Amino acid sequence: MKYLAIIFIFCFLLLPVFTQTSTQKKSVAKKPAAKPTPKKSTASSKPKSKTTPAKKAVAKPKTVATPKKVADEKTDFAAAAATDDAEKRITALRKFLDAYPKSDKRTAGAEFIVTAGAEIGNARIQTGDIGGASDAFKQAAHDAPKPVSDQRFTETLIKFPANLYWRGGRSEAFEIAKILEEKCDASVSQLLGIAGFYMSVENGAEAKRVATAVLALNPNSSAAYQTLGLASRIDFQLDDSVVAYARALDLEPDSLTAKRGLAEMKRAAGRPAEAADLYRQILAKDSTNLPAQTGLILSLFDGGKRTDAEAEMARSLEVNSGNVILLAGAAYWYAAHNEAQMAIDTARKAIAADPRFIWSHIALARGYLAEKRPIDAETTLLTARRYGNFPTLEYEIASARAMAGFYREAAEDLTKDFTVKDGVISTKLGGRVSKESADFTELVAMERRASIFAPIAADTPENAAQLRALADFWIKLGSEETGADALAMAADNFVRGDDRMKIHRQLFAAKVLLDRKKALPKVIELAKAAIGNADAALDVPSPASAVMADELYYSRRLAISRNEYIREPDVPRPTLSAILRGRIEDLSGWALFQMENTPESIIRLKRAVSVLPAASAWWRTSTWHLGAALEKDGKGSEALDSYIKSYKGGPPDVVKYTVIASLYKRVNAGTDGLEAKIGPIPVLAAEAVTQNIEPAPTRDTAPAANAADSAPPTPTIPVTVEKSIDKVPKVETAPEPTPVAVKMEPTPGPIPSVEKVSTTPEPSPTKSDITPESSPTPAPEAVKIEPTPLQMPGEPVKTEPKADSIASPTPEEAKVAAVTDNPVKTPDEKPVEIKENTDPKSTASPKDLFPPVIITIPPPDAGTKAVNVAEPKAEPTPGDGTAKEPAESKPANTKPDEKPANEPKNLPGERPRFVDMSAAERPQPCTLTLSEESLTLPNNGGGLAVILGTEDDRDISLATATSNSPKDVEVRLEPVAGIKGRVLFVVRSVSAKPGIYQVTFAVPCGKKDLTIKVR
Repeated sequence: MKYLAIIFIFCFLLLPVFTQTSTQKKSVAKKPAAKPTPKKSTASSKPKSKTTPAKKAVAKPKTVATPKKVADEKTDFAAAAATDDAEKRITALRKFLDAYPKSDKRTAGAEFIVTAGAEIGNARIQTGDIGGASDAFKQAAHDAPKPVSDQRFTETLIKFPANLYWRGGRSEAFEIAKILEEKCDASVSQLLGIAGFYMSVENGAEAKRVATAVLALNPNSSAAYQTLGLASRIDFQLDDSVVAYARALDLEPDSLTAKRGLAEMKRAAGRPAEAADLYRQILAKDSTNLPAQTGLILSLFDGGKRTDAEAEMARSLEVNSGNVILLAGAAYWYAAHNEAQMAIDTARKAIAADPRFIWSHIALARGYLAEKRPIDAETTLLTARRYGNFPTLEYEIASARAMAGFYREAAEDLTKDFTVKDGVISTKLGGRVSKESADFTELVAMERRASIFAPIAADTPENAAQLRALADFWIKLGSEETGADALAMAADNFVRGDDRMKIHRQLFAAKVLLDRKKALPKVIELAKAAIGNADAALDVPSPASAVMADELYYSRRLAISRNEYIREPDVPRPTLSAILRGRIEDLSGWALFQMENTPESIIRLKRAVSVLPAASAWWRTSTWHLGAALEKDGKGSEALDSYIKSYKGGPPDVVKYTVIASLYKRVNAGTDGLEAKIGPIPVLAAEAVTQNIEPAPTRDTAPAANAADSAPPTPTIPVTVEKSIDKVPKVETAPEPTPVAVKMEPTPGPIPSVEKVSTTPEPSPTKSDITPESSPTPAPEAVKIEPTPLQMPGEPVKTEPKADSIASPTPEEAKVAAVTDNPVKTPDEKPVEIKENTDPKSTASPKDLFPPVIITIPPPDAGTKAVNVAEPKAEPTPGDGTAKEPAESKPANTKPDEKPANEPKNLPGERPRFVDMSAAERPQPCTLTLSEESLTLPNNGGGLAVILGTEDDRDISLATATSNSPKDVEVRLEPVAGIKGRVLFVVRSVSAKPGIYQVTFAVPCGKKDLTIKVR
């Protein structure tokens, strides 16, 4: 009971609390429904006020809103512009422009984006990423505001195109220039800046277009007319240039630039008095104006006032001794007026002042030609080629080669730049502007007048006509559509004249026609016309070159591709006369053989054998031809005797061996005793001496079944390699001559020398010598772009040869060498070493001359170190029946007089084969060889040639080459007619990106890699 009472009392005390809680819950539950009734809302407010703490607990998630931050445009712009990283800065600036579309800082923000893009592009250029730089510059150009401030345009935007152009991004440069043109189409000064870029890259057409747009904005702009005048000069439109400069001077009579431009065009037009008056007006206002001083002096020369001109020149050179424009211009004037020695002396001073100005070299070469020194002229011009190339330079080189008798080389290089059709010569002046004329002198005069403003050419009408006839003959010779009559007429035009070089032109034309088996009656006619003129034909500027031009061809081509030069030997006159007369008889005899007149051909070939120097390559070839004629005439024993004499006089040759073996078996009913006469088969002999080279056929090889397919000899001569005192850097340009392997042998007389001559352009933009300034200026740098005049930059180079240790023999020693076939000795009585070639890098040529002594020409970077004497393998010429069969060994169990059971039968018309191994047993793989295991090239167009071959000299005419990065390094095949065992490829860098690349050469039997380092 007591406990029950306590519980009751406790419950009574808690009753008010429960009552209050229940009332509060009811009030909260009824509140939404009571909201519309003001009275109930008031009644329920009392418990709500009493339970405020509970209400706050329920509404706790609600927070008070923070006041919105006010945007600060100035602060945001400063923060975006101050971003260190250029790409992040561009992103920040773009966000700013989006956030503040009406900001007065939009133009400044856009210009900051431009400078950031320029920063990114220049950084990529430094790493060689030209594509990435192009993208950055292009985007920056698009982002540039319109209009662009002059400061931002001058300091940044206009530099984009030049930076890309000079680093290989030419199309990208022009694309950006078009974008900038749209941005500044209302600004005269900015449009003229774009026109200036086009002129700096010698794009006269685009420069004229932009200048015309400027004149549409301001018809009275003298600067626009001056731009139009210079652009017309760049495009060789000299008459238009005169009109434009005259209009500019009318609009601005005090403009010295306009006066100078008009004076230069007056000189080029042959109006020296008017030019001199304008130069004097310039000097009256500025007596120190060097271009005006130079122009006045040269105008005096042109006007025939030589005494006054030389006096003024002496005074000017006392102050400015290195004025290359004055020296070169005066030197060319002397050359054009037959003052040979003055031309040479003055041109040498110009080259010493600055070797980069090509016209100095041309003037020097013209001086040499006036003194009948074509070899010196050619070496001078080849040196000039490293600074640039344009049609006039190739024409000058062809002129020097024609005077020396190197007609084939002259024709090949001349027809690369010029074409002749229907009596009209056409070319691309400056490599850009198509022009044509009926005369060489008139055509190339445009480049001369636009470059050095010389109105008179240092050329002769006779030389121009002869080179035109040569180019026409060569083009028709290479066309399958040319008929025999047209080809004969072209040959007659080429040999026309009564000068002492005529016989050499006749023999050249006869030989190339005979080699291609075209117009054979004309061959006999030309050879017959040369009879009796041999002695007079030696009274020419360079008789050894003229007589042995064909024999020197391959060795010269290879030397030039390696920045070297081969000088012809000083062969005794009686030896040259014998070679010349023997060649006439051999050409006649072999042409008669081709025309099926075998009896008459035998008579002529016997004369050739009796006249030619005994055991010489010419003699061996004529003896082989005689054997072929005798064999066809049914005189097998006599033919065999001739074959054996020819074979024994030269190096081992597996193709000749098979020819002799086939005839020997027919005459003697077996091969017993053959080895005793001519030795073992060359392949086995090579294995016996364990040489790392196998004999290869020479071009004087003829087949036994059809000897008419063989060709006359193309022997060459021994050379002594001479290096220049200073190493010439390798750079390369353009497409260069196609050298092949060289085989050189001794000949009576002094040994010719090889000089170091760079024949490739510097790794900088190739340009002609049209320059609006008085001296050349290098190409622009990545960030700072300076105006670039139109003149090739480069470094001075000395090309003076130093004497080799092998001295020239005395006339007595030369005569003994010619008769006995002994090597020429040195002053120390040590004979030149004759040995097999063990260098796998050595290359071959289808050339040989007197007894075989072969000098391997080293690559250009070999310095002045002496080279080893080695013997490269000779190569056959397809089409003359000398293509070599794969080397095949003889089974050990086969006797010499037994015919192997597995020897295949000859097909009709097929050359007999000396086969002693089944086809299944023949080795299929091959080992490829390269003339260079690695190459180092300058970027932006540097290139070199490399020769691919195999150790067993098999046919690899179908070889291919693949670059692992074609956009940076390209490789192309240069076909060389008449060679199957060697293939020439030209490797060239095509971008500005340095690095190490790889080219893979492949033939059906194997592959070979070449490492290319681009610097």
